[in-house]
Amino acid sequence: MAKDEIKEGISICDPACGVGKFLLEPIKTKINQFYEIRDNKLISKITLKGFDKGFDKDEQKTIILAKANMLIYFSDLIKDNPGLTRDFAQLFNDTFILKTNSILGTLAEPVEEKYDLILTNPPYVTSGSSNLKEEIKKVAELENYYKVNAMGVEGLFMEWIVRALKQNGKAFIVVPDGIFNRQNDAKLRKFLLDECLIDAIISLPEKTFFTTFKKTYILALTKKIDKKAAQTTPVFTYLVSEIGETRDVYRFDIEQNDLQEAVTLFSFFKGNKLNFDKINTDKRCKIQPISKFQPDKHWLIDKWWSTEEKIELRIEEKEEVLDVFEFSVLIEDVSNTIKKLSEELKEFQEEKK
Repeated sequence: MAKDEIKEGISICDPACGVGKFLLEPIKTKINQFYEIRDNKLISKITLKGFDKGFDKDEQKTIILAKANMLIYFSDLIKDNPGLTRDFAQLFNDTFILKTNSILGTLAEPVEEKYDLILTNPPYVTSGSSNLKEEIKKVAELENYYKVNAMGVEGLFMEWIVRALKQNGKAFIVVPDGIFNRQNDAKLRKFLLDECLIDAIISLPEKTFFTTFKKTYILALTKKIDKKAAQTTPVFTYLVSEIGETRDVYRFDIEQNDLQEAVTLFSFFKGNKLNFDKINTDKRCKIQPISKFQPDKHWLIDKWWSTEEKIELRIEEKEEVLDVFEFSVLIEDVSNTIKKLSEELKEFQEEKK
């Protein structure tokens, strides 16, 4: 979804970068385009910034892994330019930065309108966020920066992301369902509507990220140029059932990949927002009027498809209702099965004797 936005001269940030994949994946096929060797120097045509926090050795390994990932992505360019290892090392160190000065990590810096594009999957933690808010209260500048008082760590990150975006900058954020559903986050939803255009919400299946058991969504935003201008364009919404790989620890490739289709349709939607609904034939995709996105109402897009529609898309299974006769037949069948298994077990026991 972000690839179309990545052009020369832009700055891209992931404020909770982990091992760096959100920053590296969109540029992996364009590394030679964005990084040039000129006059025996490494020239960067884009700026990547990935931040994470860590105080003990285990936490600090994350940034080391991010740099190791970058080394792998740049391996061909490094192989062709073995004399520039110091330049590449400097690039890796400038790209992925460990925050150790505060428990707030990235949130300790009140950044304003600095990045053209933000790609991130911030942490989802409600418990313990009070400690961060207490830390924020100790610094007047931070207290003035985080005005929304949203729920959880993810709420603080959402506010940081919006404020850190340049005008007309874009963000693609993986968010938990709580942001769209919690009544206590109505103020956050109003903040998003006041500051940004809501471009898209894509529903992801459970365990899209194997270590994240919460229901998640991709939220696509554009920072407004004029905050007073109300959004008039509709919102792209899509239900993803499968992501092209199994959602377990093994991550085997599978044929169904609704996410790829969502990305393709979103590209078409961006070019013709007002008329796209007239040509859309994908039942997983609905173009919603912005009037549906009210701060005090939920934004759980899954609920805007009927049960019948979800059954047709195989997102839900049809409930079978049995009458009294069918139920009695089912009980008899189960009873006979149990009786047969019991007899087989007795026979097995006799044979064993």
